[in-house]
Amino acid sequence: NIGGEDFLVTAQTSSMLDTDLVVYVPERIILNNLMHYRNLIWALLVISIFVAIAIVILLNQMIKKPLRKMVRLFTEVEYGNYDVTVEYAKNDELGYLFRGFRKMLTEIKRLINETYIQKIRLKNSELKQLQSQINPHFLYNTFNILRQLIKYEDHETAQELLKHLG
Repeated sequence: NIGGEDFLVTAQTSSMLDTDLVVYVPERIILNNLMHYRNLIWALLVISIFVAIAIVILLNQMIKKPLRKMVRLFTEVEYGNYDVTVEYAKNDELGYLFRGFRKMLTEIKRLINETYIQKIRLKNSELKQLQSQINPHFLYNTFNILRQLIKYEDHETAQELLKHLG
């Protein structure tokens, strides 16, 4: 340090000349380029941080929000709400998933409706089968009562029963 300025000192001794060579170089001259690069590295670091933040925000908008929306839709369907609205305007990979989800919901609704109709038809068929079993039994009982009324000569009641049966 000479006069408040730092110097880098290099010395070399020559035995042949019996002299010493001493070189004083101001530190600022040697380190000036390094200081310039240090400032450049700090600037690049700050720019990199801003770019990373921008990428995170962009990824959040492009991927995370649509995925959250799809998870909400899955939850709605899981709880039995098949009338959810599936909308995604972009034609990217997530759009492909949303369109597939919409197709799946349409197919599920169709299958539920088809199964429901089949169950109703099965119930109607069972009901008709039971009715067909009841009708002959009803007629048998009615004719048996009518026979008993005629046997005991209760013609008025028999006539009334035949009137209602008709």
